[in-house]
Amino acid sequence: MRMSIKEFIRRRSKKRRLLDEFRKTIVSGVLQKNKMFRNAGITTMEGALQLMINAGLELYSSGDIDSFGHFIDSLYDIIDSDQSISGEVLGHIEKFGIMASRDHHYYHFSSVVRATEEHTSELRVVESVNSGLKTLGVLASMCMKDEFEEGVLEVLEALLGLHSFFEEEEMQVNMLYLKNVVISIIASAVRGGHTDLAKLLKSRAREVLELPEAQDEEGEPKRAVQDTEPQPSMVVVE
Repeated sequence: MRMSIKEFIRRRSKKRRLLDEFRKTIVSGVLQKNKMFRNAGITTMEGALQLMINAGLELYSSGDIDSFGHFIDSLYDIIDSDQSISGEVLGHIEKFGIMASRDHHYYHFSSVVRATEEHTSELRVVESVNSGLKTLGVLASMCMKDEFEEGVLEVLEALLGLHSFFEEEEMQVNMLYLKNVVISIIASAVRGGHTDLAKLLKSRAREVLELPEAQDEEGEPKRAVQDTEPQPSMVVVE
């Protein structure tokens, strides 16, 4: 039996309230006051976070794009509020992005990329911003490996948006790192034999790469600063 629009909206609202409850409880760090966690026997922050990740996996499988996007946004809210677990939470976000790349699930992948772009644009510490750029580079590398061209292009669009933002805010150091991320993506396309994709990437990223209009599209662009080349993080999805 088909679900009515009213029922669909009701269920989606319920999912969002549950996610918000997870987020608020984890951010507060006071698990004992939450009846749901007490009934589930959750007494540690690690257990609470894993319960939230399990909820995210169900949302991913259900195909509820909006609720899954809200879930990823909630994970970034947790990162902002508690730096002690930021690395662990970011690892989960990357895993969801990698899973969406392997499944060629454009909408879920886009949710991860756009949330990462937004979060990165809100940061001001150079190292933190570059960490966000590195995450985008990792996701693009996985898309290249999975032959998920739509995902590669989605990452590039996010990087182009951030480049414009960095330019407005005069964040030159981050612009340089971003340029190297873009170069790494294009170089990966060239090495993988994805010639048409590499040309498309260079064409769209011409301003970032500072290429003249008449420049030949063949070959890999030169890296801006070798020392800042982003390296993929070691994330394994079972």
